[in-house]
Amino acid sequence: MSKRTYFSAPLGADFQKVPYVGITKPKTSKELVSNQEWDAYYFRSLEKQGIFLNEPQIQAIRHFQGPLLTLAGAGSGKTSVLVCRTGHLISVRKVDPRNILLVTFSKKAADEMKERIARLPGIDKSITENIQVRTFHSFFLAIVRKHGVLQDILGETRHQHIVLKRIYYVTWA
Repeated sequence: MSKRTYFSAPLGADFQKVPYVGITKPKTSKELVSNQEWDAYYFRSLEKQGIFLNEPQIQAIRHFQGPLLTLAGAGSGKTSVLVCRTGHLISVRKVDPRNILLVTFSKKAADEMKERIARLPGIDKSITENIQVRTFHSFFLAIVRKHGVLQDILGETRHQHIVLKRIYYVTWA
């Protein structure tokens, strides 16, 4: 039997001690947006509500030329960006709420966004009622309906199960 050789570090690795680098605290809107900037009042009002945004979030919120697609991982602040961007468009840029569409995956997320928008400074429930906050499914169903498709579309899970059971029964009975 051959004797195994074990090394205390991978081959080719230097045995120097790895330097410790502490985690730095990211800058927030408090440091990134000066009081002299044209929309500083909006970010100060968010901060009073405990909403502090990082630099990429601020850039997304301020984006104004054309639509904005926000893609990011779970827990990265996408919903905060969408909510605060909506408030910025309405309060700062004076965009008509009827011209805003927010699309998400679940009804729960859509409802949460509407509630959070209603709590923003300068926004009330009557304004949020004019914003379209929808799921991808409901948005595309509305497009299909607008183009004249009136057939039943299986949208409710319970209804889907009933139809599948009927198909199964007819096929296998």
